[in-house]
Amino acid sequence: MAPDFDDRGWAEGSGPLGRSTAGLRTQTADPTVLEPPSMAVLFRTSFELPEAHGIEGLTVHYLRDDGLRLWLNGVEMLRHDLRAGDINRTSMAARAVHGSEEATWERLALPAGALRPGSNQIAAAVHQVSVSGGDLIFDLELRGFRRSDDPVLTRGPYLQQTSSTRSIVRWQTAAPARGWVEVGGSPGEVIRRIPEKAVRRDHEVEVVGLPEGPAYYSVGVESVGAEGTAGVEDVLLAGGDAAHQIARPGAAVRFWITGDQGGADEGTRQVRDGMLIAAGPRPPSAWLTLGDNAYPSGTEAEFQAAVFDTFAGLLRSTTLWPSPGNHDLIGATLDLDEGPYFDVFSLPVRGEAGGVPSNRERWYAFDWGPVHVVSLDSVSGHRTPNGPMLRWLEADLRRARAPWVIAVLHHPPYSRGSHDSAKEVATNLVRERILPILERHDVAVVFAGHSHSYERSSEDETPVFVVAGNASIPGGGPLDHPRMKVSRGAQLGSLLVDADACSFDLRAIDEGGDAYDRFRLEKSGPCTP
Repeated sequence: MAPDFDDRGWAEGSGPLGRSTAGLRTQTADPTVLEPPSMAVLFRTSFELPEAHGIEGLTVHYLRDDGLRLWLNGVEMLRHDLRAGDINRTSMAARAVHGSEEATWERLALPAGALRPGSNQIAAAVHQVSVSGGDLIFDLELRGFRRSDDPVLTRGPYLQQTSSTRSIVRWQTAAPARGWVEVGGSPGEVIRRIPEKAVRRDHEVEVVGLPEGPAYYSVGVESVGAEGTAGVEDVLLAGGDAAHQIARPGAAVRFWITGDQGGADEGTRQVRDGMLIAAGPRPPSAWLTLGDNAYPSGTEAEFQAAVFDTFAGLLRSTTLWPSPGNHDLIGATLDLDEGPYFDVFSLPVRGEAGGVPSNRERWYAFDWGPVHVVSLDSVSGHRTPNGPMLRWLEADLRRARAPWVIAVLHHPPYSRGSHDSAKEVATNLVRERILPILERHDVAVVFAGHSHSYERSSEDETPVFVVAGNASIPGGGPLDHPRMKVSRGAQLGSLLVDADACSFDLRAIDEGGDAYDRFRLEKSGPCTP
């Protein structure tokens, strides 16, 4: 990774590189046969840049099997499927890449600050997942962008913090630009344009005063002409069609819940497609997650693959409301809401979408039609009695007036799936410190992930406990917790909820779109939906 390292003795070849896979142009050796075994194959290449190169943004496109670490001029730029912290050539990849993933080109926008005039070096380490070796694939392309180039969309658009009157639209471009959002009541119509105040790569525009009825949007940037030319030109990047709609809550809502869906693998895609089959012509207007949104270490590359690439179609019109999991917050400090999880999401801290202001992105509340949602951080050390999160939780639930109040968090108070809730500190603290508050305020359902199974208590209890950490990697376990009425292991799936003021109907959906469990809660006495 050192820019001045002498690599003249290294083997040379063109990509794709690797071994034991069809379609390779260059075969590499198997490092696992060394004594001691090495888990990584190392690659380097260089390129030249002129003094005034003008590059302000980069995108990297890559194939990797299994884990990838990348440096530019000695600066680490990304990790994918490698754990956080110190790793070396003996470190294994966090998970195996196989099947269609081996041929899937990943994409990530990178800052251009590490570039320099003259010689530049790219270094990469591709790590194996096992000492038994196996196939290995590597190919990579680095693209540079000037502000005068045609704008390139690298993420989104996606929706955050939507309410009946406002929403935040986010997207990312390869190079900095000044963005804008246009909103109308029909596809292609423009009744309002909201420009950004600053030039940036990660774009975030608040749209307030949404029109009554449907709201459609488009995003774009101002493109500055090349040096020596005049004028600024608007460039449409996405939208202006029926697919880009800001779906808002109404009297009756449908929303989707997934847990531990961060694998960016075939299982995740099957769960996604199964939900779309079950939803039919009425897709969910909101998507709630139960943590572990990006495996294994919550890096930006992993969020890009697991969230923004895997669910790009859904995110154009469905607002995402994430909760943090232990994999998402690796490397995040207790007192600061900083790191990739907090960079890629815009979470309400001032009660922008309903509820009491939380002043922290780790926990928040929002209203979605007849449902009030509290999203909690069960990962960090914020379960202290009379601490900021639990004081906020008490205040928010005391004021909640929605027909249905639900809680979403990562660690389950009760589970005997791939995790045993009686044996882990985090799950015990949820049960001892968080759960009594939820029970005291008659929360209807408590949703959790972490345990890679489906477990559900009786619908005759309040609250109903649902464990659904099976949206990517199904797990086993005894599945015999006495609080649970239904338990399913080795089952991929997600949850589809339909709610109005009188009823709360939940279906557990498998990868084929069929329901493998269902329960319905109803308000007692006369009720008007």
